[in-house]
Amino acid sequence: MKNLNLLTLLFKMICGAVVSYFMGSILASAYGASEQVITLFSFVFVILALMPKGIHQPGVLAGITVTDLVTEYGAYYKQGSQALKDLRKKLFQPSVTEAFFTNRLTDSTRLELANATITRVLQAYQSGYTPLGDMTFTPQPIILDHLKIDADIVPHDLMETWLGFLALNALKPAECPIVKYWLEELVIPKYWEDLELYEIWAGKKVTVTAGTPSAASAAMNGIKEKLKGTGVNVVTMGAVPTDPTLMVSYVEDFAANIPELIRGKIDAFAMSPTLGLRFKQGMRAKYNLHYAQEADLMKLADFDIAIKPLPSMTGHTSIWGTIPDNRIVANKNPQNQGLFDVQVEKRKVIALSDFHKGIGYWSNNLVYRTDVSIA
Repeated sequence: MKNLNLLTLLFKMICGAVVSYFMGSILASAYGASEQVITLFSFVFVILALMPKGIHQPGVLAGITVTDLVTEYGAYYKQGSQALKDLRKKLFQPSVTEAFFTNRLTDSTRLELANATITRVLQAYQSGYTPLGDMTFTPQPIILDHLKIDADIVPHDLMETWLGFLALNALKPAECPIVKYWLEELVIPKYWEDLELYEIWAGKKVTVTAGTPSAASAAMNGIKEKLKGTGVNVVTMGAVPTDPTLMVSYVEDFAANIPELIRGKIDAFAMSPTLGLRFKQGMRAKYNLHYAQEADLMKLADFDIAIKPLPSMTGHTSIWGTIPDNRIVANKNPQNQGLFDVQVEKRKVIALSDFHKGIGYWSNNLVYRTDVSIA
């Protein structure tokens, strides 16, 4: 009986090695590897297959509806041609707004900035000493908000589904290909989308409730909150016109109401993509129906100011502008936005990351916005 058990064990090991060899070949082929790499990868899988395994604990696979896979393809894994090329992820909105700001790195949770001013110094000559020129230094800190990403996945829940090739029974949970795919193709792109669509413009920091994830647009104070700050210049313009031609005139009037010294240093007016398109259509209608043609439809005709559509401002009709180095985004530990502490809890893989980010203006007095409500 003992010899029979040994033979059975040996048979299972040989079968496992053979299956692992072909699984390694399938995975390596899915990544377009050369024949030599495929062979090497397959033998590595064989070695891993002979290592001791743990006990499978069923769980919930975050972000993938396993029940849908089972319903559609059946509750089993069938070796076939399925590979990464057969998976199509949703389109994520990349981060656009942060790149519009000047990035400043800091080791603190607040970026200490200050503005210096001085009163008049020039006067008519007289022999007596009559000093002029009082200096004032006004602090303008940008507070960084503490953000995090907590997510988990149970790779082995995929083993008996169509996506079984991403779980690979021979591997430890954290080493399953699905973990790499999950983090790089889903979690990280979704983070940048969340930042762009929920926080960097519309965010308003709310006190955290212990044990409960924060709601969307409640993790940090975004641009909208900073545009409400003391000293920001509000230009009375009224509602944004729906007619494209009038839209162009509206933006031109907005620029004309900004003092010349500052206007000459403003590089762009930020607005929603919808307003940006309306401006472009208006430029074509207003200036390009005759012989003289404006080459750049996303730039004011009489001022060196471009139009910058920001996805973060979607749904809002506010327009604002400032000089380039006055737009500040402060980051502490920015590498953690794509770096995770990966932990294993039995069969569950947990990914943790946290970092600080703050956005604002070096001087509110150099910021101009329309009077459209941004409540």
